[in-house]
Amino acid sequence: MIDYYSTSAEFYELVATRHTASSGPPLTRVLTGLDVTHGPVLEIGAGTGRVTEVVA
Repeated sequence: MIDYYSTSAEFYELVATRHTASSGPPLTRVLTGLDVTHGPVLEIGAGTGRVTEVVA
């Protein structure tokens, strides 16, 4: 099996941190008015869980 991510793993934290910082506030605005009384919200592909923290 080829590990395509091993060469970029050291940079993941840098990219993920910036992505979460830029996507967190807009995501929070969108989810603020969401009616969750119809059921749970599921984030598919949670990965590190950084965006899941925003959703929670």
